[in-house]
Formats: sequence, structure tokens, C-alpha cells
Amino acid sequence: MVAKLKILRWLGIICFTFVFLATGYAQQATTGFLGFGANSCILNYVSGATHIQRFNICTGQPLPDFDLPQLPDPRGIQQIQSLPDGGILVSNVSVIARFDRNARLIRTYDKAGEDCWSGLALEPDGRAFWAASSCHADVTRFDLTLDPHMFGGGTEFTSSGIVNYGLDLHCDPSIHPNYLQVIWGGDTFMMTTMTSASCSGSPFNSHSGTGTGTLNGETGAQAQWTFVDNGDPGVAKDTGQILIKNASGETVLTVSGKLTAGSLIAK
Repeated sequence: MVAKLKILRWLGIICFTFVFLATGYAQQATTGFLGFGANSCILNYVSGATHIQRFNICTGQPLPDFDLPQLPDPRGIQQIQSLPDGGILVSNVSVIARFDRNARLIRTYDKAGEDCWSGLALEPDGRAFWAASSCHADVTRFDLTLDPHMFGGGTEFTSSGIVNYGLDLHCDPSIHPNYLQVIWGGDTFMMTTMTSASCSGSPFNSHSGTGTGTLNGETGAQAQWTFVDNGDPGVAKDTGQILIKNASGETVLTVSGKLTAGSLIAK
């Protein structure tokens, strides 16, 4: 039976190649066949810097393309690995990018001193993957189940008025996206990059970090924070400490205390 399945699999690839060449399903020049997805009938291949085409070798039919709006590294796709949830991993030279089934970037993986990510292999249970480098002889394991983050929002009072904020912040700065918006008086801070993050607690309940962003639309602003989830309900229990400086380095907001509305959730 195993031998028969192997023969059928290779016949499928041969048939795919014949149909692919004979019917002209490819809309762009193909740069490489990158392997099968979670369904062994589905063959994924790259036909552009951010364009992934798919073909069902069992039915002989092309499937909808997987177009990525943008890659973190403009040097393009090196290899892809399908995930059980319909998303994909992309080795993208300086990082490994994870996209969901709707082609939205949800996380990047990396390690210090590595800038040559090339090969990918998913573990059989789909809970982790291994990545190879074209610059070094070693391989690295990444756990797909580790993704702790702090999210939610709240309201606090200062001597000068009400401060409202919303957030979704990962414990690993390389995981994207990260979000923080703070509104007070007539001012709005919107984070564009989280520059550092540290989580603590057993279980995890505190997130401290720094980030840069815009203040009323102007770049160069900086933020520093510590958010603590002290259990439900969040009101009068959870705490938020925020410091924001403008592009000149002047402090424009300092707030610290318990939430009067909202909730912070560490998960």
C-alpha cells in the first residue's frame, strides 16, 4: 500500500507538470516548486516576489492564488510552509514571516545574528517548525504555540483630565502586529514600533515596554509603559503606568494608577 501511494503521488506530480505546461495555468514565471501543504494534494509554488500559486494534483485543477500584500524583507520568498490553520510560513532572508489564511502578517520569527533564513520544515503535530540558514550549518526550532500578549484597554484620571488607551502588545517584540493608542485632552499617541518588551508574573500578568510613534500625527514621539492584569473585574484592580514624550524629548503625559473603566488581559 505504501509503495502504491508513493507511485500515485509521483504520477500526480508528473501529471501536474504536464497539465501546467500544456494548459498555461501559471500567470507568471515560476521561480520554484516549494512543496506540499497540509493536504498532500496541494502543491504550492512561487511565481513572483510576493505571489504564491497553488495547484491540486489530485484533481488537476488550479486553486486561488495566495497573494501577500508585502513581505518584511524585500529580498523575497525563499521557501514556504503551509500550516494546518490555512496560513503559511515564509522564509524571508532576514526573518521568517507568518501569515494567516487571509494573507495578513501576524508574526515574524528570528534570532540574533541570523540573516540568511532559507529552509522550513513543520513538525508532524504542527506545533513547531525548524528553520535552516544558507549562511550557517545549524538549524533552529521555533514553537508556534508560544504567543503571550497583553490586550484590552482602560480609562484613568490625571490631575489634568481623562486618559483613555487601547493595546495589544506581545511579550516578544519580533511578533507582529503590536498596538498602543493613548488619547488624552486633545492629544493622541499612536505607536508604530514597539522597541522593547518584558513580561513577568507566574502566571504572566505584567507587561513593560517601550515604543515609538506619532503624537498628533507627527513622528518622533516615544512611550514607556507597565500594564498589570490583577484579575477580573479589571476596574479598580488592573493598573497602567504610561509616560509619553514628544519628538523634542519633553514629557507630555504621565499617568499611573488603577483603571476606572476597562480591563487588561494577560494571555
